[in-house]
Amino acid sequence: MSDVKLVDFTSEDISIVENWARAAHVVKWWGHDGLSEEFNSVFVQKAIIEANGKKVGLIVWFHPSRQELDEAGLKEISTTAMDIDLMIGEIDFIGKGIGAKALRLAIIQIFQNPLVPYVVGAAMKGNIASIRTGQKLGFEKIREFEDPELGSCFLGIKYRDEN
Repeated sequence: MSDVKLVDFTSEDISIVENWARAAHVVKWWGHDGLSEEFNSVFVQKAIIEANGKKVGLIVWFHPSRQELDEAGLKEISTTAMDIDLMIGEIDFIGKGIGAKALRLAIIQIFQNPLVPYVVGAAMKGNIASIRTGQKLGFEKIREFEDPELGSCFLGIKYRDEN
């Protein structure tokens, strides 16, 4: 079992993340070769995923803009929601539950902000592992939509626990 934690993203991490973003196993589900322009936005929160002290991935979260949501046909999603995405860049660490642990940690951090009503995540229809991970963490698969970059996706929502 891996000890997973989220550590602050620094400028020193850019080159390793750029390498991960070009790896075939990441490009397949991340949607593009390399980092998007939005990656460097000050509105995007970023953390490095460490497993047993080794940098293995990246997790990002941000408030989607109304334009982004509308372009994807997600008019019912509020801009107060937090969109979350991750990549496991080190191929040897895929399928070991690290992504689920990192998502859980990020969700805890996100819900510390009382103004965030829910977290959304998109997974390409063929990304069964990502869809199952989301379901295990309480994301409800609410519908399909066409992402302008990724194509046919499922949208999942994780509501703030009322407990």
